[in-house]
Amino acid sequence: MALLGIIRRWYIRDRISIRGISRRLDISRNTVRRYIRSGAIDPSYLSRHSSSSLDEFAPRLSAWLSAEAVKTRK
Repeated sequence: MALLGIIRRWYIRDRISIRGISRRLDISRNTVRRYIRSGAIDPSYLSRHSSSSLDEFAPRLSAWLSAEAVKTRK
């Protein structure tokens, strides 16, 4: 996330206050403070895996596609 880099650069290099950063980016002061204090480079989120309604038909579809790929266009 580029937001974390912007916050840290403004706070450390440009010496902008936490309140000034929160006003510029329109985010909470607590969020800015948490990003500055954290040693993390990017916030990490858990990845979600949702099943598709086509999952049960995947073998049949891939077989059809491989059969069609072998055939000529006309």
